[in-house]
Amino acid sequence: MDKKKQLIKEQKKYAGGYLKLKPYLFAMFLVDQVVFLIALIFFILEVTMFKDNNQAWLNYSILGSTIYLLLKFTTSNWLSKNWYYKSLVVFKKKTKIDEIDMEIFREVSFLPLSFLLYIISVNFLTAVFINVEINNIFADNIVLSSFIEIAMNMLLLPSFLNTFNKIVGTNSKVDANYVKLLKDQYYSNKTLFEDTEFKNDYLNVYFKKVDLNSKKGIFVFKNSKDLTSTESNNIEKLNGEILLIYKEIWNQYYDLLQLKMKTKFKRSEIHTLYWIERIYDHIFVDFFEI
Repeated sequence: MDKKKQLIKEQKKYAGGYLKLKPYLFAMFLVDQVVFLIALIFFILEVTMFKDNNQAWLNYSILGSTIYLLLKFTTSNWLSKNWYYKSLVVFKKKTKIDEIDMEIFREVSFLPLSFLLYIISVNFLTAVFINVEINNIFADNIVLSSFIEIAMNMLLLPSFLNTFNKIVGTNSKVDANYVKLLKDQYYSNKTLFEDTEFKNDYLNVYFKKVDLNSKKGIFVFKNSKDLTSTESNNIEKLNGEILLIYKEIWNQYYDLLQLKMKTKFKRSEIHTLYWIERIYDHIFVDFFEI
């Protein structure tokens, strides 16, 4: 294995290590795929083997399973829920405050583009299945058929628009500022985490070089008036450890950006690099107040 492939492999392993599986969402995702697969198989059977012999049970089975998928898709979009079964866990630390064992962690929502495109494709096919079954089941009732189709379209249109907005959401002002100031000028930010100081009783970290602050809520707030000296020291130590984690991630990201700019890659390698970059970008867009 050449040096370039080895570096990509190491970066993929390192960045991917922050992605943690959510068992419940993963189980729900598998259930949805089983339901979709059943609907797909039944639909294929309907248009092939039973094309000239209409089976009511087949129609209703397809309609029931696809309505479930449709409702799942629309409600998740209405509630702006991220149904991806993995998230970025930047750190997870334990400490003791006020004689209570506490777990401090930072979890960042992550939604891969490939997952979004897959969800759109599945739900597009689901909409096709529903339309076909509505026409089959309610062929003799045009009014009811039209009513159901219009209601379904009213449900689907906002959901698809919301999903497409998530795809183009990376063009937001916040992300653009992050890219222009930090990412595109990575060569001047190698020592970004070297010149920092905690502010406002550890509410955030100030980066002198680029005049930026971290977001509040990442570090543990230390109000010395309400804490014992031991608790204050524990919080200071904990915040220092958290800052070191972000510093290490930034150093890894710097190496990746440097590698990307100085090396030519194959198309498959570029795709892998893009996936790794998105992990780092999610972490630091969540970290900086920009």
